[in-house]
Amino acid sequence: MSLELKANPDTPSAAPRGAEADPPPPPPRRPLSSLFSPLLRGAALRASRASRSTTRAPDGARSERYFLAFGLANAAQGGASLLTPLFIALALGGGPKDVGLVASLSSLAGVLAGLFWGRWSDRLGRRKPFVLLGFGGLALGFFALAGVPGLGALLAVHVALTFLWVAAASVITPLAIEGLPRTLWERRIGALSRFGAFGWMAGLVLGTLWMRFFGEADGAAAMRALYLVLGGLAALGAGLAALWIREPRAHVDRRFRGLLPAIALLWERFRFAPVSLFHLLPSPRKLWRVLQGRNGFGVPLTRFFQSVVVYTVGFQAVFVTLPLFLREELGLPSSWVFAAFVLHQGVTGLATPQVARFAARYRTRHLHRLFLGVRAALFLLAGGLVLLKGHPALYAALVPFFVLTGISWAFVNIGALAIVSKRVRPGRRSQAIGTYQAAHGIGTIVGALLGGLLAEGSYPATFAFAALCVLLGMRMAWRLPPRRRVAGPPGATATRPSGRAEPAN
Repeated sequence: MSLELKANPDTPSAAPRGAEADPPPPPPRRPLSSLFSPLLRGAALRASRASRSTTRAPDGARSERYFLAFGLANAAQGGASLLTPLFIALALGGGPKDVGLVASLSSLAGVLAGLFWGRWSDRLGRRKPFVLLGFGGLALGFFALAGVPGLGALLAVHVALTFLWVAAASVITPLAIEGLPRTLWERRIGALSRFGAFGWMAGLVLGTLWMRFFGEADGAAAMRALYLVLGGLAALGAGLAALWIREPRAHVDRRFRGLLPAIALLWERFRFAPVSLFHLLPSPRKLWRVLQGRNGFGVPLTRFFQSVVVYTVGFQAVFVTLPLFLREELGLPSSWVFAAFVLHQGVTGLATPQVARFAARYRTRHLHRLFLGVRAALFLLAGGLVLLKGHPALYAALVPFFVLTGISWAFVNIGALAIVSKRVRPGRRSQAIGTYQAAHGIGTIVGALLGGLLAEGSYPATFAFAALCVLLGMRMAWRLPPRRRVAGPPGATATRPSGRAEPAN
């Protein structure tokens, strides 16, 4: 059987054999604009993406310009952190108990303010007014402190400015990340923390230079003038915040589920307790239940939170009275007191990133215990510095003291954050970190009050009490068992990106 192949009548080859086929029609001419259509389409696509990103996150939320305003406000705080205790003692005739009372009540006001302002901000859906209220309140408070006649007025103004300042502190972190993808949150919080840390250091350096050049002749007048300068810095920060901050269109859940906030640069501060994350806890009543053990964290982690309260009491008992100890007992000039804390804060800031990488390779609970012991030993030795008063060796002894206190705080804080975050499931990590912050804040309030009362009688006794609290807190945390895996199937081994098994913590 033969197969006959038929030509397609729709093609030119369908013409009869022998006949001349018509020439094919010329291809249609493309318009000149079509040559540029790929470029135009690409440009339109890029413009569309840029438009969508701008719609998702307004410029005020994505820009980091207003971080400079936050740095200026922190510079004002940093300078006042040492100015206030020295002002109480040298200009108003107060003592350690007065310094402890001001620090304790101000920290308590900050805790209550953190709960109050954070919820009002969420309820109103606004951030910028609270930042302006905080920065403006800080400026007005410092202007008022420059003219206070006595301790009672200073206490009232100090508590008020702390309460107002926390209006900004409770919203500055959400403001930094709202309108951004979650993948950028950690970087943004880290950048905000660096601006705050550099601002704090700049304030201490300003205080050092100011007291060095203007505080020798009339210390009280120089301190009042420095309050005016610090108020000017805070007012400048408020002005820049009003100019640069734009209210974000989208707001984040204040619990920051799944996010480990960059709070490793939390330092012992004289005036402001660590209150910026207190809103992670629904209420003080729930915090009390957590510390009692009625929680989902388990007995070991609850005992660890209790140990944080105890050893933080010791930390604050020392650091709330240390400026007066250096000035009155050791006879250091006010400028040298500022310089000593510049060294302390600088070492802490430089050591924290290195400690974080070091702690990722080793068992953090052991490092945490080790450096709690280092701090206890340093506090015991601090009382012996009185024997070096007036001797050149005093300055040589103070340098390693402040270097080691800075390094030890980095290890203690990083270790505590790692212990807490690795022993809870990701969904409860924010609440656990908030509980750690709250425990630290409670220790700050109690330690400031007790440290001031004890130092009124004897500084060495205060340091011995602080060392005892640290050792007791270390003993409470000693029985913390190695962490259990909180995710994955039973028997699975957590690994680091390198593929090696992660050490137990």
